[in-house]
Amino acid sequence: MSKTKKLLYYASASYGGLANYAQNQADEIAKLGISVTVLCSPYYEVREGCEYEFLPKLIEFPWVRKISSRFLRRLIGIFTNLWNHHVLRRVIKTGGYTSVLFVAYAEYLAPLWSGGFQKLFDKGVNFGAVIQEPVRDFVVGPRWWHQWSIRCAYSFLNYAFVHEDIMLDTIQPMPKLQTLVIPHGPHQFPKPSASRETTRKRLNIPEDAVMMLSFGHIRDNKNLQYAIVALKDIPNAHLVVAGARISTSQKPESYYMELAASLGVEERCTWLIDYATEEEAANLFSASDLILLTYSSSFRSASGVLNLAACYRKPCLVSAGQGSLQSVVLQHNLGIWIQPDSQIAVTEGIKTFISNPPVPDWEVYLRNNSWQKNAEIVSYTMGLI
Repeated sequence: MSKTKKLLYYASASYGGLANYAQNQADEIAKLGISVTVLCSPYYEVREGCEYEFLPKLIEFPWVRKISSRFLRRLIGIFTNLWNHHVLRRVIKTGGYTSVLFVAYAEYLAPLWSGGFQKLFDKGVNFGAVIQEPVRDFVVGPRWWHQWSIRCAYSFLNYAFVHEDIMLDTIQPMPKLQTLVIPHGPHQFPKPSASRETTRKRLNIPEDAVMMLSFGHIRDNKNLQYAIVALKDIPNAHLVVAGARISTSQKPESYYMELAASLGVEERCTWLIDYATEEEAANLFSASDLILLTYSSSFRSASGVLNLAACYRKPCLVSAGQGSLQSVVLQHNLGIWIQPDSQIAVTEGIKTFISNPPVPDWEVYLRNNSWQKNAEIVSYTMGLI
C-alpha cells in the first residue's frame, strides 16, 4: 500500500500505559496506509514488526525518579518539558509535517511553549491530541496558572480525542476545537513468563488466598486505604500494590504501609513500589483474582489498567464518577461496580466477588473497543484517509 499522507506522532512517555497506548495506536494508524513517524526518546521500545518509523530525538532522564531532592526533580522536569516541545516544533518545520498528534496531552507549562505551536496552527498545521485525563483531581501550581496553562494548551488544537462524551473544560470558548470520542483499545502485554503458582510463591501469597491487585501510580483518588481496611473483615484476602507515587502532592506509600501495620494486616499486604516492566505486569495480572479500580467520584476518565485487565481476562472491582470507566464496566459486566468513596462499598464488593464472581463479556468488549476503530476515527477526522 502506497503511503502518501504523513503524520508526526508525539510520544513523550517511553514506559507504562501511555507508551503501550502509543505503540498500539501508532501502529494501527500506519496500517491504514499512513506514513507515521513517532517522535520519542531513545528509551521508547519499538515493537517488532511495527509499521511506523521512529525518531528518537526527545530527551528523557529515567534516573530522575531516584533523586531525593524534590526541587531538583522539578527543575529537570521543567527543562525536559520545554526542550522536548522545542524539538517537536523544530521537527514539524524541518520535516514539513501538516498533521501532528499528541498521544497524551498535558498542559504543564503551556504558557511557556504554546506560542510557537500557535504560529504553526496559523500556518495551517493540524494538531490533534488524545486527552487521557479530561478531568483530574489535582492541579499543578496556583489556580490562575493552571487555568492559564489550560487555555494556552487548547488554543492551537484542531481536534481533541476523548474516550467518553464529555464537555472539555477549556476555560474559555475554543470554537475551532472539535471533540471526538474514540475507543480505548486493550493493552497488548506479553504472556506471563511464570505460572500463577510460581508468582504467588515468590510473593509469599497462599494459593487459596484471594489476591487483589492495585496496579499503577499510587494516587489518592484510588482510595487504596479502603482495600487495606477491608482486609480486617476478609481474612482470606491478600493485597498487592504495584506502582510508584505519581507526585509528591499525593500520599506516599509509607502512609498506606503504616495504616496496614496499625490494623494488623501488614502480613497480607505486598508492596512492589516501583515501575513494573511488561513482563512483571504480566506475571502479576496472571496470578491475581481481582483487580482494584476503586477510584473516587472525581475520576471520570478511561482506565488504562482496565484495558490491561482485559488483556488477561481479569474481573475488576470498580468505582468512579460518571464517565467512560463506568459505561464500559456496566455495559460488558467487566466486574463489580460499587459506589465511589465508600469503605462499606469496597468491603461488600470484595465479599460479593468471592461469593458470586461476575462473568465478564470480554469478547464483545474487545470487539467494540478495538485499536482499529480508534485509528480509523483519528485518521479520518484529521484528513489522513
